[in-house]
Amino acid sequence: MAALYSPAPDITKSSLTTVRARLQGTLDPGIDVRFEVEVSGRGAAPPEYRRSELVVPPAEYSIAPFQLNTYTNEALAAMKVGAALSLQRNAARDLYDLRDLIRAGAHPVAILAKQSGHVLQDYAERSLGKLEGLTYQLARDELLPYLPLDEREQLTEDAWLETTLEVAQAIEKWCGEAAAMQRGDKDSTPEAAK
Repeated sequence: MAALYSPAPDITKSSLTTVRARLQGTLDPGIDVRFEVEVSGRGAAPPEYRRSELVVPPAEYSIAPFQLNTYTNEALAAMKVGAALSLQRNAARDLYDLRDLIRAGAHPVAILAKQSGHVLQDYAERSLGKLEGLTYQLARDELLPYLPLDEREQLTEDAWLETTLEVAQAIEKWCGEAAAMQRGDKDSTPEAAK
């Protein structure tokens, strides 16, 4: 088991719904490490929006595999759409997370269909403009230090613009399918849309 030297704990967020803590330090022989944990005070999600995953950390972390209860990709994507399009938020990681969820096959249409038709229309109409505000420079400032080395090299301005367009189109498509589901269109079930 590796020892942690010069531990530096810090609470980086504390709100009514979330507490985020960070522990930084050095492993033997002089490897800088940082651990972050976020705890939500929100109520448990319905069972259909939850899953359990086995996390196997890299061997150099000297941490045993552990089970993690988390949201499904569909629930995460629906929440990330709301976060990315929030008028009070401007976080490049929302766009990056949505890109990864899209590539993982997330299809949050049934969850988005629980929003009002006005919200879905607003999301679809504002998605590209809002996401364009998450600029490449913002992505470099916010994301670059936290990305694996191979992904840092891939974070070019052209790649970021392509990601912006990819995510905006996905949001528009999901919102259109969710609105069709609300109307009861025959081909709008989650199974038909896949």
